[in-house]
Amino acid sequence: MHAITACVVAATLLLGAPSDGFEAVVSRVVDGDTIIVLREDGRRLRVRLVNIDAPESRYMGSSQEPWASMAARRLARLAPKGSRVRVRVPAEALDRHGRTLGLVFRGDTNINLELVREGLALPYLVHPAMGMAAEFADACAGARREGRGVFAPERALPEEPARFRLRLGGRAPYWWVGNLRTKRYGPPESFGRHLPEERILFESEEQARAAGYAREE
Repeated sequence: MHAITACVVAATLLLGAPSDGFEAVVSRVVDGDTIIVLREDGRRLRVRLVNIDAPESRYMGSSQEPWASMAARRLARLAPKGSRVRVRVPAEALDRHGRTLGLVFRGDTNINLELVREGLALPYLVHPAMGMAAEFADACAGARREGRGVFAPERALPEEPARFRLRLGGRAPYWWVGNLRTKRYGPPESFGRHLPEERILFESEEQARAAGYAREE
């Protein structure tokens, strides 16, 4: 996976209300949260599935196998080559790599959400998360409770992808961090105190307050 790191997304993942999006045909699955699609107008786009974070297949010479391959294989079944999908994009549709951010649907299936529901990807929620933070949080909580995918007791993922990237990159988080359950927020160093399904990220303290979150004690 070409990773979304904290520094990559800070200026770009302002995920507002989704547009109607576009229809496309899947050309290739890149990894557990990225596909390449061909639009009806002939444009080929790399789509980063928004609101999720799959285990890393390749990052700074390291990987999170076998979980990365598990996610990629499942995505290839959910969105096989040649299948028609619909991509709904947020208000800010591109990340710094030029990838299109979007919710990917095949028929009635929200593929982003299904990967989280099956425990093959974790939520990565940047306010306002296309208005779907609760759905992704609930899907992850269910996967954790049932021991699915990366939560399987006999083969649990030892480190979530976001923390894996921060550690390898020698970086500290700098998003302000909200807790979806308590509606409180804290400074960037509180990132690791919250489970992925509890955490929503804000660009600034002011944004957290504007979203109705109170500063944690």
